[in-house]
Amino acid sequence: MKYQEIEKLFQEGYKIIDVRDSSELELLPKLEIAENIALGELIKHCQENFKLDSKFALICRSGMRSQIAFEQLKSEGFSNVINLAGGMLGVEK
Repeated sequence: MKYQEIEKLFQEGYKIIDVRDSSELELLPKLEIAENIALGELIKHCQENFKLDSKFALICRSGMRSQIAFEQLKSEGFSNVINLAGGMLGVEK
């Protein structure tokens, strides 16, 4: 996925969430427009801070954890969720 596509989602009101653990960000930094919320904290954080119709675009290193996060948020009733397949490894500048 091209960075410009992610930036467009951000401009359209999607909250870009990097679900990696903070220790991983040293090896491969998060996007400037992304917020880091580790997978283990994501559901609680979103339930406490966002409405069910909030827009989320999820990313991780390779796309596997963001897919898990996608499924978890959908199962909790969040309806506007996108998994950025390929993760940070697939982001093209």
